[in-house]
Amino acid sequence: MNLPISHIVIGSSLTEASDGVLRAGLALARAVGARFTIVHGYDVPTYYYGGGVYDLGWVAPEVYEGYRSWSQEQLDAQLERLGAVDDSLAGTRAAAASAADLIVETAREREADLVVVGATERGALGRLLGSTADRVLRRAPCPVLVVREGLAVPPARVLAPVDLSNHSAEALAWTGALLDQLAGGGDPPLDVLFVLEPLPAAMRAQFAPEQMKRFAESELHRFVARVSSVAARGPRLRVRSGDPRLEITAEVEATSADLVVLCTHGHGGFTRLVVGSVAADVVAHAPCSVLVVPPGAARQAALGLEGEARTGSDGRYVSDEDSAPAAPGAPAAPDRPR
Repeated sequence: MNLPISHIVIGSSLTEASDGVLRAGLALARAVGARFTIVHGYDVPTYYYGGGVYDLGWVAPEVYEGYRSWSQEQLDAQLERLGAVDDSLAGTRAAAASAADLIVETAREREADLVVVGATERGALGRLLGSTADRVLRRAPCPVLVVREGLAVPPARVLAPVDLSNHSAEALAWTGALLDQLAGGGDPPLDVLFVLEPLPAAMRAQFAPEQMKRFAESELHRFVARVSSVAARGPRLRVRSGDPRLEITAEVEATSADLVVLCTHGHGGFTRLVVGSVAADVVAHAPCSVLVVPPGAARQAALGLEGEARTGSDGRYVSDEDSAPAAPGAPAAPDRPR
């Protein structure tokens, strides 16, 4: 069971501040034997003349060439600074375009399997709007690793939040396969987290919090058992209650995880990831690097998913073992919507 990572696109700002992003991307590429392309997009100033509403924009060809050659020189210098100048798998690309546009375009053209970008250092989620990381997340055709404060390869500890959906199962399988590929450099502990959101008032009257937590723990065990690449690793399974955005961040801090891997549920695909989703919040606020896996990035047959998860009318996971007897001492499971 091999994860087919053959090409990685890495975004660079050309500054030493982006060296940590490149180090993480290069380490991943070398660990899995993948080619990589370091990308830098730059703006060229446009000069206007005409003095009215019909002003014309003009840029001399020499200006374009000057920016291109300078950017290429800086990319080469960065490769040399990181000790990758003689790497036979290396490639670079500099062009007059926004950084996000060039990264996504390069990922599509070269059929990249992973994009690596730096995290925005802005504090509030609202300020993430318009950042390179945010725009890449919205449009990338493959998983995106958002690096914060550097990232060891393999990571020291990985946290995989799940919501018991099909997309979440694929992302978890993708995580297990990636860790298997990186096992030559170590075998990081894996924690799988499910956050039980607060119940509606009617449900709170019918089931005690302890009962609902037992239901959730049982479902989480069955869910992880379907993902052979993860179940074989013997991950630690955790259930927390509350707002997923807050609980995921709290779990990161409690376990000192340095990588979070989770899926997104963009309507119509990854290109419509909405700011305000759990994935976007975690990217914005997690104190560590985050790897976001879009729907369809992992194929069930290739990654060893056993069976197919089903969801109820509310979109929640429905176990394939509805008729199985309850665990000793566990209350009967609540009726699920049909």
